[in-house]
Amino acid sequence: MIFSEITENQSRIIIDTIQLYEAYLNAFHQSMSYKGGMHWKKSNGKEYLFKTIDRNGNGKSLGPRNRETESTFTTFHKGKQQAKTQLKSLRFRLDEQARICKAVKVNRTPKIVTQILSVLDQNKLSGKGLVVIGTNVMYAYEILASVYLDAAIMATQDLDLMWDTRTKLTLKRMNKMN
Repeated sequence: MIFSEITENQSRIIIDTIQLYEAYLNAFHQSMSYKGGMHWKKSNGKEYLFKTIDRNGNGKSLGPRNRETESTFTTFHKGKQQAKTQLKSLRFRLDEQARICKAVKVNRTPKIVTQILSVLDQNKLSGKGLVVIGTNVMYAYEILASVYLDAAIMATQDLDLMWDTRTKLTLKRMNKMN
């Protein structure tokens, strides 16, 4: 037989996993708005709110210390902590969900493929000029058709990607927030 059907329970778990991953990805992108830091910097006897944008300390002043900048400072740090907590919680739930997927045998996509696709998702590159092609796309077809294809059809040791040259491609390493 070339394929076998996905059970209702497996289908439910797949849907739950997809929704959880989408929530994680949204939280990840939200947490990126808190990239860098904010601190008070003294200059000529006055304190200024300074927003750093990279590890080299580059950034810009957001103005002298006053109620508005103090509120900005507090809001930023609270938001950054909440984003970090939410991301950590969702990461924990995803790890837990991965064990559930393994137990019900829906973890068919090779780990290296999911790791690469996750980085592409985090960089907002998936579906925007960069598309998975070749054998690994069969895992997506399985889910859409609610079947598992025979392992011999799925055997591959690579990940093929197609890039539409009309779109700009920039790859950068993403650091975990946790």
